[in-house]
Amino acid sequence: MRNIRLAMEIPTAFLKEWSKLCDFDFVLAHKVLESEEYAKFFSDRPRGRKLIMDNSMHELGHPLSAAELLEAAKRCRADYVIAPDKLKEVEQNYTWFKETHRLLGTKYKIAAVLCGNDLQERIKFLGNVRHASMICLPYREPRYSWFREQIEFLDARWADSIHLLGVNELAELWQWQQEPTFNFSIDTAKPIKWGLLGKSILTEATLRGAPISSAELLNLKTTSAEQRAAIFYNVAALRTML
Repeated sequence: MRNIRLAMEIPTAFLKEWSKLCDFDFVLAHKVLESEEYAKFFSDRPRGRKLIMDNSMHELGHPLSAAELLEAAKRCRADYVIAPDKLKEVEQNYTWFKETHRLLGTKYKIAAVLCGNDLQERIKFLGNVRHASMICLPYREPRYSWFREQIEFLDARWADSIHLLGVNELAELWQWQQEPTFNFSIDTAKPIKWGLLGKSILTEATLRGAPISSAELLNLKTTSAEQRAAIFYNVAALRTML
């Protein structure tokens, strides 16, 4: 089985401590632009530590523009930049990808989020973004089915550069581990969110729906000893599954 590399969305106040629990960094572009402290922490990271910068669609309800992503990428010294995307908006997503690749592609590696309302749209989209350096698979879509239907093209082009945006359910992770020629990475805030509630990710029927928003998480300032223990337990539990 393959190991899946882990990153988490981490509050600014805990970056120094909790980033050590991760294999690479996953940052939110809007937070980079909002917080000098957040941006500087990642800009000062050790050379060679990979950083993927997200377009903040999930947090804001809309993605940042290519120009905004360029500014954020400069501030945090990004390696990969996820082009703007929105679920179901196939043509718009391709337009955004082209604009992002044109504006940032000589300085940063551009990632595209797979989309398409049917098989033919997904085939066409992957062909259109064949110059992407990474393919991201969104957790709100049947992404493992999408992966299997496109596996030959993905294997030929992106076997080492497929990123899973978020965690659906823990059982899903087993499927990805069974793909012998692929090296996946994943980001998630769920170990932290459920830990803040004092709950184990192993006992929850579903990991969706934790009543803590992304904004609340990113602006977290303090935790209790009990919350910290639960967070560390959850991270350790997740890593055993990866």
